[in-house]
Amino acid sequence: EPLRLWIGMLAFVGVGSWFHHVVMFRRTGAKYVYRVARIVPRGPDGFDLVIVPADQRMSYAPGKFVFLTIADGKRWSREMHPFSLSSSPVTREVRLSIREAGEFTRRLKQLQPGHPVQIYGPYGGFTLLATVSFERIVCIGSGIGIAPFLGMLQFEHTDNDERPITAFYVVHDRAHAAYHDELEGLAHAIDRVTYRLWVSAGSGRRSVGVVIADVDVGITAFMICGSSEFNEEFSAQLR
Repeated sequence: EPLRLWIGMLAFVGVGSWFHHVVMFRRTGAKYVYRVARIVPRGPDGFDLVIVPADQRMSYAPGKFVFLTIADGKRWSREMHPFSLSSSPVTREVRLSIREAGEFTRRLKQLQPGHPVQIYGPYGGFTLLATVSFERIVCIGSGIGIAPFLGMLQFEHTDNDERPITAFYVVHDRAHAAYHDELEGLAHAIDRVTYRLWVSAGSGRRSVGVVIADVDVGITAFMICGSSEFNEEFSAQLR
């Protein structure tokens, strides 16, 4: 009997989760209709999807993510994918920095200006609000994992926070450093931001020693965003 009860509870939770995801989420989730403003190519396999509100504007904290679906004729596509916000909430435009990988992202890249899209969110706790108890911040973004940090640094340009921030942009080669100029410009504009480009093809294997060389680890918040392998490797080295 205990096993039967446990399996029944798991089945109930599973069915409830499926019902919420498939039926209720699209009906009750916070959603906004936007329109494509422009597509900006970024490097060999990336692009920015820049959208503007068709009606109500979404409020969000830098670093959060949204689920996105696109208009398919007179209906919304059933396919929905998450993307990090790489813009600052002080601007009317919302930017999603995307790496082309699969049919859905190829469709996004081909959208024309004015095409309706729907975004659900914002979601997530990967924001600078989670680091208020630390005196210094180190941001490490690998590849398209730099996206949430782009929005954070843009927002810091208008924020009153005085904590120093060091941002590392890890790429395989210079051809994939699509946001290098933008990050370099933000670092020049904000005195307390230090930016470093890390090209792994020329610098060898990623080592956390480079990151913590001149950092007091005890007062520093480390924010890491990249592939699962990258995140696990860097987290293990930091520990």
